Amino acid sequence: MLHKTRAVILYQMNYSDVYTIVHVYTEAFGPVSYLTAKSKSKTTRVPKSFFHPLAVVDLEVEHQNLREIQRIKESKPHFPLFSVLTERNNLS
Repeated sequence: MLHKTRAVILYQMNYSDVYTIVHVYTEAFGPVSYLTAKSKSKTTRVPKSFFHPLAVVDLEVEHQNLREIQRIKESKPHFPLFSVLTERNNLS
């Protein structure tokens, strides 16, 4: 069943040459692990650049209660936090 939820990325781990496991904290489900494919395409629905720690993303997920690792169908950034990482004035 597809659900839309907002999530904070906690960390990610490489699972194999093809997949990455992303650990997130979601509004709807709490802490959840998601399996994502490593895609080098420019038109992917789940770009790996969105999954840096403490990023806030809007996810469309396939959530089944019997699974320990869920699947992400689509992701979008909720609001950009890239300026926090790149501006010299904010770094200490």
